Amino acid sequence: MQALEQMQAELFPAVALTAGEIEAWRRKEPLTVSQWAVRYRMVTDGPWKGNWRNEHTPYLIEPMDTWGRPHVREVWVIGPLQGGKTQIAYNCWGYGQHYDQAWALFVMADEKSAARVSKERLQPIIKTSPALRQLLTGSPLDLGNYELRMQASMTYMGWPRSEAYLATFPIPQVFLDEVDLWPVPRKDTMDAVDLSKARTTTFPHTSKVLGVTTCTVEDALGWENLCKCQEVRVYMARCPLCGELQIMRREQLRWDEG
Repeated sequence: MQALEQMQAELFPAVALTAGEIEAWRRKEPLTVSQWAVRYRMVTDGPWKGNWRNEHTPYLIEPMDTWGRPHVREVWVIGPLQGGKTQIAYNCWGYGQHYDQAWALFVMADEKSAARVSKERLQPIIKTSPALRQLLTGSPLDLGNYELRMQASMTYMGWPRSEAYLATFPIPQVFLDEVDLWPVPRKDTMDAVDLSKARTTTFPHTSKVLGVTTCTVEDALGWENLCKCQEVRVYMARCPLCGELQIMRREQLRWDEG
C-alpha cells in the first residue's frame, strides 16, 4: 500500500496553486446579475452613491438578469435619456469579469467617450468592488484608458473608427453603448455594430452581446437590431389608480391641471 502511494506521489506530485488559480477554480455563489450588483457593486457618482440598490431602478433588473441567462446570446435595451441603461452594461460586465473572467470589448461613440468611460466609470467600479479588485494583477499597467487588465482577462475600449480594436482577435463579451449616436457607416463598409458582434463568432454557445441606446428613429441601429431579436419586451408601468399595467405612450399620459 505504501509503495502504491509513493508511486502515485511520484507520478502526480502535489503542486501549490497560485492565488489566481485558486480564485478561478473556486465555486461561485449562484447569483443573478442583479443580485451580484447588490452584493459587489458600488455606485461612485450620482445621487445614490454607495451600495447598488435595485429598488432605485427596478426596471433594470429584468434586462440584467436576462443577459445573464446561459442560453441568451444577445440583448438590446432601448429607453429614455438618463434612465440607467448604461448601468445595465456596467453590471453585466462586472458579473462577466467575476464569474467568467471573460475577455470583453466596450464600444462607445468616439475615442474621447471610450477613454472617459474607462477612467471615470469602469476603473472606479473595479477599485470599489471587493470581487473585482482582487482580480487585478497588481501591475501599474492594469488600468489604462483603453485597456483594463485582470488576472485572466482583458477589457478593451473601442469606438466605431477604431478598426484595430473592432476587427482583430475573438472576444466573448461585447458591450455597445448609445449606438444610435455612432457615425453613420459608409455604404461599402460593415457598420461598427456588426463588426463588433463578429468578434464573438468564435464563441457560438457562450458569447454575450449587450447593446443599449436612447430611443431615436425607427431606422437607426438600435431599432434595427432590436427587431432582429427573437423576443421583444415592452416595459409597462402600473397605474396608481386602477392598478392595471400600462405601456407608457405619450397619448396616455395625464397630469393635474397646472
